[in-house]
Amino acid sequence: GVFMRATYSGPDTGNRREAIPSDDANLAPAVPSGNVGWKLRVYSIPRHGHWRGRVSNFAKTGHIKGSAVVKVIRFYSHSSLKHYVPGTPGSWYGWVFNGMVRIKRAGRYTFCTISDDGSKIWVNKHYIVNNDGFHGNREGCGSIYLKKGNANVLLMGWQGEGGIGQELTYSGPD
Repeated sequence: GVFMRATYSGPDTGNRREAIPSDDANLAPAVPSGNVGWKLRVYSIPRHGHWRGRVSNFAKTGHIKGSAVVKVIRFYSHSSLKHYVPGTPGSWYGWVFNGMVRIKRAGRYTFCTISDDGSKIWVNKHYIVNNDGFHGNREGCGSIYLKKGNANVLLMGWQGEGGIGQELTYSGPD
């Protein structure tokens, strides 16, 4: 089943993982006026072809199946993803989440993804995590120095066949 959750931990949470709140999500495509959250887009992806089991530009290789705005990235089953995007295929699909996290203190932040199958993370357009390929739940992490203010976060992932999982966490001086 589908599993997605975005959490963070740090001194302000007593080092407990808590859901990442989204203060803004105005990356293209823009969040509809009045909504705050993560923009989710789901694409069908070709089972075979040049992408060969790697996160790719789904906008070029797949067909959009739907989009939604979610306040928290937390999906534990295929049916919970379909709740937001009813057109989500049963297999061979990719997702793109984009939004912002508020950074209260400048410093080095670590972003991690645990996914089944592949996933990648970009922060402020810097590619920092490669957890791509066919695999069961596997963690990949990367770090980046961030200034105080909003940080753009882009998470891309995909699912071939079988079980699916996605968890996104970050930690740092906050």
